[in-house]
Amino acid sequence: FSAEPPSGQLNPALNETYSFLNKLLPELISYFNDKYYHAGGDEVNMQCWNTTPSITEYLNQHPNSSIETLLSKFINETHEIVRKSGKLPITWQEMIVDHNLTLKNDTLVQVWTSKDVVKKVVAKGYRVVTGSSDKWYLDCGHGGWLGNNVNGSSWCDPYKTWQMIYSYNPIEGLTDEEAKLIIGGEVLLWSEQADPTNLDILLWPRSSAAAEVLWSGPYDTSKKLRTPGKNALARLTDWRFRMVERGVNAVPLQPLWCARTGRCDLP
Repeated sequence: FSAEPPSGQLNPALNETYSFLNKLLPELISYFNDKYYHAGGDEVNMQCWNTTPSITEYLNQHPNSSIETLLSKFINETHEIVRKSGKLPITWQEMIVDHNLTLKNDTLVQVWTSKDVVKKVVAKGYRVVTGSSDKWYLDCGHGGWLGNNVNGSSWCDPYKTWQMIYSYNPIEGLTDEEAKLIIGGEVLLWSEQADPTNLDILLWPRSSAAAEVLWSGPYDTSKKLRTPGKNALARLTDWRFRMVERGVNAVPLQPLWCARTGRCDLP
């Protein structure tokens, strides 16, 4: 039942699972200085759990339990291990929006879909790391990766241009108080079609467009929404040249003549 073999899932009904996590997670967490640790929570395959004999037996022996209560047990116990290791847990939006789990409010929620989901999550009082798949997924637009799939496309087409990335407003539709719960954002590059040979060209300078939105905010000093116009393009183009000089294979945003003259932009 794995979405992308050979990955699998841990069994939440076994005590051995938690003994294992109590050894594994503190070691993993110790390798990083970050304040947070992403504990997952995306694409849990319930069919895997529904067809595992030990889980079925557990549910038969605990009439008040269900697959959802088992999920809650697993997520909350995992998060407690993270906290005991001195970090704060991050989870994917599904745990809050789809499974409606009750998690401690120090949990960060990573939202990868729409502004409507961001609104739902902050309305419950959780802090959010935002990363819209409509705007900030860098692996989109390169076709399907399965063989013999002539007309295949990526699920998140089209390709996300720097202009599209720059146009995303992470706090759109939020009140001032809700906007304070957006603590940051992330552009995402999944690796089905990425490895060290093309990493730079997929990341740069598109990620820099998101960085300006996150660092400077979606509004300029005159309180107008930032747009991917001439000024932003000039800054990103200069930055792209500096990256190339440093050995980063950042792709050009325009032909060189346009970059030098600024005469290739729409009014």
